[in-house]
Amino acid sequence: IQVGFGFMDGQGYESMRLKFMNTGHKQYVLHAVDKPVLYEALAGYDKYYGESYILGTKPPGGLGLTILMQKVADWIDPQSTYEGRTISLSRIMTYIFPILSVLVLIPLYYLSKAFLDDGDVFLPGILYIFCPNVILIIMHMDQFLYPFFFVSGLLLTMAAAQKQSFGLGFLMGIFYYVMIYFSFSLIPMIALSVLWVDRKSTR
Repeated sequence: IQVGFGFMDGQGYESMRLKFMNTGHKQYVLHAVDKPVLYEALAGYDKYYGESYILGTKPPGGLGLTILMQKVADWIDPQSTYEGRTISLSRIMTYIFPILSVLVLIPLYYLSKAFLDDGDVFLPGILYIFCPNVILIIMHMDQFLYPFFFVSGLLLTMAAAQKQSFGLGFLMGIFYYVMIYFSFSLIPMIALSVLWVDRKSTR
């Protein structure tokens, strides 16, 4: 729908790009197009970006992802100027992020199969895509990435608890580390998982 609003304005995807670049999250783009070395940017995150009012309150994962996307943008549409790289990266993000925002439907489907009858497994996905944030806010990691992490984490936790598998438990730990590397707001997922596993083990 957000894309549709853009076409109604006569700008299409460009309308989404401009709206995103008018938000505080544009800081990810502006820092990434400086072409920092990925390892140095992540290892020295507090030193280089700790004073940023957006990046300074978040873990390094978001910037790392944006730097990787900048490398992709540089390969697809190389630009020699800072302004050109900014437009190129933000434009590619405008095309990719809406696609990433629906990837959560895959783990959501498999999670639904564990709790719902066959005729109802698609209902959670249908309800999800009609949520206002999914319809209108698809350019932020809070929407296109974090829901995927959360639902995938639940699915992985359920599988590890049911199968009592060390390998799945180890994979779950790595997955949680990656989640928290992107967002501190996903930390409660660890407590939820502990409660879930404990409940499964006491049955």
